[in-house]
Amino acid sequence: MRHYLGWLAAAACAASLAAASWIGFGTATTPTPEPGLGVETNADLGNVPLGESKLTFTVTNPAGRPRRVLGVVSYCNARLCVMGGEPPVLVVPAGGKAVYTCTLALKESGPFEAKVTLFLEESGTREATFTVRGVGVPEGQADALPD
Repeated sequence: MRHYLGWLAAAACAASLAAASWIGFGTATTPTPEPGLGVETNADLGNVPLGESKLTFTVTNPAGRPRRVLGVVSYCNARLCVMGGEPPVLVVPAGGKAVYTCTLALKESGPFEAKVTLFLEESGTREATFTVRGVGVPEGQADALPD
């Protein structure tokens, strides 16, 4: 009797596994993640006039659906400010490119380094931080920054 119950249990287990495999429980598929947004900017700004200048970021979306730049971390310190972006939220079309712009405001002359952090919407929210450098100079003595 004990031998018969063991065989019956084994047969029931095999039937359950076969049924689970047949209806899809036996195989798990993990979706392939889409590539993230690519962001490029000019890290060496050269001479930058005191006051407000624009920083531009070219955002590339290789994914098959639109993605967004949700904003920039705005902050000020004794030497400079990094302020909000234009547009406030940028939609980057699937397979496309777009330009996101924020403001850099220099308060004094001399070398500077600024961290610029963008919030990118992908399969969640991701931060992308860039360091830009240059030299703050009085108005009229600066290289023209691209708008």
